[in-house]
Amino acid sequence: MIRDIGRYLLFTFRAFGGMGYVLRRPKLILKQIYYLGLLSLPVISFTAIFIGMVVALMVTYQLEVGLPKFYVGATGGRTILIELAPVIISLLIVARVGSNITARLGTMKVTEQIDALETMGINSVHYLALPIIIASIIVVPVLVIYGNLISMVAAAVSAKVIVDVPIPDYIFGLRRYVILNDVLGGMLKPILFGLVMGSVSSYYGFRTELGAEGVGKSVTQSVVTSAAMIMVIDFIVAFWVFR
Repeated sequence: MIRDIGRYLLFTFRAFGGMGYVLRRPKLILKQIYYLGLLSLPVISFTAIFIGMVVALMVTYQLEVGLPKFYVGATGGRTILIELAPVIISLLIVARVGSNITARLGTMKVTEQIDALETMGINSVHYLALPIIIASIIVVPVLVIYGNLISMVAAAVSAKVIVDVPIPDYIFGLRRYVILNDVLGGMLKPILFGLVMGSVSSYYGFRTELGAEGVGKSVTQSVVTSAAMIMVIDFIVAFWVFR
């Protein structure tokens, strides 16, 4: 395990060593942003709506013990911003995009396309992996911001429909009790999640061996490792920022 961690860190540092190469070729990053971001909007929108609806349902359940109605906006908004939207949306992106990245790079590895790039004098890690990592760091926070907005709107509408919580009361609770630290902490997570997803997915893609069976194994390892690292980072950030 320690050896794998060391290899992963070396791979990531090697990838960032090509920052100048990639910045001179912005189309490499823009292509990955389109693939990671725009194509993920439908599934992110669908998930965010139901995140908001579930949060509204669970928080309004607490109103039965006599809590004020603005409690829906106060608690629901903080729950969405700090925890649910960043973590669930990032895990969804790992499942949808991270697995595909590993499969694509793994297929290139076993079919010797990556070796062909190296033969032509192209650093394959800089050319293939770094644009994915940079795009992930950019796209995941943007998708989380988008998901936050959709979730909070869905929560406000659901609270109004389910238990007749006035939308002005929801907004009052949101504005009164959601502080800057909640927003900043909630946005730090997806930046780190994006770094993890892009680097882990690329690392396992480059490590793929043994044909189609190896591709499947790499995809499984990539998704499991990314999800586990996201949960660990989630705890570390929560402990550091919110305790």
